Amino acid sequence: MHPIYLDVTKLSQKQAAQKLLASMEPLRQKLNAAEAVDYEGVLKAKWQIIKALFQLEKETVFKSSSYQAFFETNKDWLIPYGCFCVLRDKYGTCDFTTWSETRYEPQIATLLNTLDQEALLLHYYVQFHLDKQLKEAVSFAHQHHCIFKGDIAIGVFKNSVDVWQNQSLFHVDAQAGAPPDDFSVSGQNWGFRPTTGPG
Repeated sequence: MHPIYLDVTKLSQKQAAQKLLASMEPLRQKLNAAEAVDYEGVLKAKWQIIKALFQLEKETVFKSSSYQAFFETNKDWLIPYGCFCVLRDKYGTCDFTTWSETRYEPQIATLLNTLDQEALLLHYYVQFHLDKQLKEAVSFAHQHHCIFKGDIAIGVFKNSVDVWQNQSLFHVDAQAGAPPDDFSVSGQNWGFRPTTGPG
């Protein structure tokens, strides 16, 4: 899940965390007062907070049984995702065709866990909290007789972790879109890569 959705106020109850959040309050108010969402500004501010709170909370979080259960249940996607994020940040692009590691291999995780463990764990930490917060939101919705309905994915972004990890499952030379219609006389190219078959 995208880090922009993380409620950073729920990451820590420590006094140092509350001081940090208080220091960021003028920026939060400024971002919330904008006429349109400043995605880059919000994400930059959230990452600043996340990185600081990660240092405060990482030892406690990674020792917790709830994190260990989350990791065990989700490691098949979480480890490649963490590696993708670390390499994306290292190379300054998500275009993995320009990286040395042009496809995911398990030894990449082993190497990064040795060379850049802190960066890898940061992404695990964020996904753990996003998962926890989404479950809380779903539980709240269910208590109020509302349901969540997911969308059906018709494709993926060509420079995504899904394609990097499973290149044989996607038509990387094709793109999805829509034919010309009243809304777009030339049609639409969404840039998504369709899967090679059902499922």
